[in-house]
Amino acid sequence: VLTAVDQPSPALLLAFTFLLGCGAALVTPAWLAIIPDLVPRNQLPAAAALGSISINVARALGPAAAGVLISLAGVPIVFAFNALSYAVPAVALSVWGPAPAVSGDIPERFVPALRAGARYIRHSLITRRILLRSLLFVAPGASLWALLPLVATERLGLDAAGFGFLLGAVGVGAVGGAFVMPWLRSRVSVGQLIGGASLVYALALLTLALVTNVPLVVATRALVNSARIRLMPPGGVILNFARAGIVDENAVLAALDSGRLAAYVCDFPSAAIKDHPRVVA
Repeated sequence: VLTAVDQPSPALLLAFTFLLGCGAALVTPAWLAIIPDLVPRNQLPAAAALGSISINVARALGPAAAGVLISLAGVPIVFAFNALSYAVPAVALSVWGPAPAVSGDIPERFVPALRAGARYIRHSLITRRILLRSLLFVAPGASLWALLPLVATERLGLDAAGFGFLLGAVGVGAVGGAFVMPWLRSRVSVGQLIGGASLVYALALLTLALVTNVPLVVATRALVNSARIRLMPPGGVILNFARAGIVDENAVLAALDSGRLAAYVCDFPSAAIKDHPRVVA
């Protein structure tokens, strides 16, 4: 609603993001807790893997669809669809209903349950190790989600649809990892698998941090085109020391001839533009 009336502020955005994170932290254990009520015990690993795959498929398709929808209809429509999507599991849970209570069972209240869980963690060495490993990975790994929008807009020049496809690529990788996981687990230990995956993740983040030139990929080809040149103030100068293909040379020539651009500075001009008086090579 705030987005529709153009009233969101950074403080409100951070506050609602925090609340969404709190809600996810409460909902995720509940979702996991109902799996044993849905499938037999011997099918729990397969059910967990299927749930992980479905989540990652949604991560692959959802952001891309949202990006296209934002570019076509705007941000408020995407928020509205997201809100309505929660109605489907709500209806499914209300129809399914909880398992019948066993005679003599007394439901545990929220705060005492939290205290019991804290006591269990305090006395369980294995659980503490799992939480420590999760913390050591999540704390630095969260930088990807925090900085990915900046990489998409500042380095790659992507719009909402492009950013959606970029997030979708992360989901596709997660789906691929879910299919490869059984093969890897049959050949290496869990500790080796976690250590290797963390190392690969760290190397990928390090590559993103150190590679300053824009790579020439499908998303960046002709990144600087006539549409983006029109967004520049008249008399601007384009400096290209990254890749020749990220600049649409025909658009640059047209802008130079019309006076929209004052100059184009490039280390590797093609034969079509190198002799232009306003091209500096």
